Amino acid sequence: MARFVRKYYNDYVKDIDYEKKINFHLNNRFKDVLEIGCGPGTWSRILLKHTKNLVLLDISKEMLRQAKKRLKREKLKITYVCSDFENFKTKKKFDLIFSSRAIEYMPNKEIVIKKINGFLKDGGKTIIITKNPMRRWKHLIFKKEVEKIHRNWISIKEFKSLLEKYKFEKIKIYPAVFSVMLFPNFIFTRKLNMFLHLLFYKIKIFSLITLFLESYVVIAHKLTYK
Repeated sequence: MARFVRKYYNDYVKDIDYEKKINFHLNNRFKDVLEIGCGPGTWSRILLKHTKNLVLLDISKEMLRQAKKRLKREKLKITYVCSDFENFKTKKKFDLIFSSRAIEYMPNKEIVIKKINGFLKDGGKTIIITKNPMRRWKHLIFKKEVEKIHRNWISIKEFKSLLEKYKFEKIKIYPAVFSVMLFPNFIFTRKLNMFLHLLFYKIKIFSLITLFLESYVVIAHKLTYK
């Protein structure tokens, strides 16, 4: 499984020039950064260009081992923590909390958002990439049951509502990955998805494209108290 995850995300990042897109959303330097669900360190390497202090959190020891191997030449401070996010504890506060394709596996999204808020400094930023449950129309067409592991996806509307509940501001939501056809691994389909991503990744989501999004990016800031 670990080998599959590594290969999948390495190929995925390569296909859509993910570094360029993530840098668009990062667009700043951060003193302290937490990555939730770092996996084999695919996105961690991008984050290191924006910080000198990075905490990598993952539930899998194997994923952390691969991340250490990938990042061993980096001359920056990296802390590796093996834990699930709900049980993660730290007194440290972060300027940025980043997560890609991890929170969809966490059953209690309210606890996740509450904890992210608690770990952020006032005015701190979170960037979260997650699956779009509206893509489940494929399951309806083929009358397929949604696998148990994929039943906890959160809708854009629900996500935004939770962020507002826990006093986040400047909430923006962008496309992450398009999937416009039933067979996403066809060469033509992949090219079309990449083209649409290049066309829309800087534009905030509007209702028409929601049905064609495989995943989306949420950006929000913790309310600054004066």
